[in-house]
Amino acid sequence: MPTNLTQYITDQGTAYVESGRGEPLVLIHGVGLNKQVWEPQLNAFSNQYRVIAYDTLGHGKSPVPGEDLTLDDYFKQLVDLLDTLEIDRINLCGHSMGALITIGFALRYPRRVIRIIPMMGAFDRSPEHQKRSLRVADILAGPEAKTLLESTLKRWFTPEDNGDIDRVEKIAQVEAWLNQADKSGYSRAYRVFAHNGETYVGKLGDISQPALFITAENDPNSTPAMSTRMAAEVQQGKVHILLNERHMGQYLAAKKIEPILRQFLATPIF
Repeated sequence: MPTNLTQYITDQGTAYVESGRGEPLVLIHGVGLNKQVWEPQLNAFSNQYRVIAYDTLGHGKSPVPGEDLTLDDYFKQLVDLLDTLEIDRINLCGHSMGALITIGFALRYPRRVIRIIPMMGAFDRSPEHQKRSLRVADILAGPEAKTLLESTLKRWFTPEDNGDIDRVEKIAQVEAWLNQADKSGYSRAYRVFAHNGETYVGKLGDISQPALFITAENDPNSTPAMSTRMAAEVQQGKVHILLNERHMGQYLAAKKIEPILRQFLATPIF
């Protein structure tokens, strides 16, 4: 499928792209990124699915929200998008904060979800981890943001990644997206992310849809232990750990993930 897709804007201002026909597969990016990070999946799956990627509030071409932003605003954005596209039920896949939205949406709107794929999702973090996340949100809104982004890149990518000719261009693209992200939108979204990592503790047992939790072996903040626990708590959960990968494995290791996603998306629904 072509990678240069037409961008559309809903009446509510949400920017999105779509490609292909078939069962809908909606993709939600993480904080500081945008819908373009899903290009590998748009190309890989649009031969079999109607694949939709959109910019969450404050990211890409979607509107920057006010300071009173909540997780419910992200759910409403997705509902409005689905209603605009006249889509009833979806396969929903989200990375990082997108994983948080994916899980919450499945709990809030179970009849609109066929299967879920949370990738690199954080869950039941320690108090110290929560405090660090809130501090990050504060820094992103101030003059130290650039220094923080540099440390983020060091955490997300190894020296081996930077020495891999097949990954260098993708790493540069991720860096560009983070630097281009709207500072207010980035900070406000990160604050929602920081405040809601524990929102679904004790609630995952209500998710009855097939759920595949994917994370990276070397992701220090969205750990394999977190994904393993989430998979155990939902009713139909599976977990897959990407060996030798970090937080951006969804983008750098898209080829590794593709067959796993394809197999899961063929899971029968009972």
